[in-house]
Amino acid sequence: MSSKRLAFLLASTTVLAMNSSSLIAQQPCLRTAWAFQKGHCYDAAIQAAEQCIQGFARAAKQKEEKLQNVPLITLGPLSPANRVRAVGQGILNDVAAACIVKGEAAEALAQNYSKNVLLHEGFTKIAIAAYETALVFRHALVSDGKTPETFWSPCLTASDHLQVLTGQDRSKACQRSRHPTK
Repeated sequence: MSSKRLAFLLASTTVLAMNSSSLIAQQPCLRTAWAFQKGHCYDAAIQAAEQCIQGFARAAKQKEEKLQNVPLITLGPLSPANRVRAVGQGILNDVAAACIVKGEAAEALAQNYSKNVLLHEGFTKIAIAAYETALVFRHALVSDGKTPETFWSPCLTASDHLQVLTGQDRSKACQRSRHPTK
């Protein structure tokens, strides 16, 4: 076995063993993507996130379409009923979060290769495409896993990243208040 392959396998095992409990995911591919991202294994994070996106995008889009006329849940700490509703969106939340992981990992790689124009531009394009995909999932909410538990919007997070990367305000696609109402 080559030393590069051994190093990758050891890094993979270490990252998978890391505690990623700060975020809640239902799909193993998303938990894996977060663990790789947390461990700065960005290529592996992109691959795991892409596995989630490819494997579950159709179901997530169908879920989003069914929620088209349902009011968006306000961000922040949720009432018990809204928490159950948000968590019940499972696959929708996971695919949207996977888009964010993919985008953030690609951005990190673009930074790492800032002196290589082709790689920098290539990873930036991957990030932009991932964030644009996340904009489709307006109803997605992801728990931060902390106490008290709050939820964040992958759509708004994607919009914020796109503002920085492209200079375009895409927040209207998310149509949600940034501040929780009481």
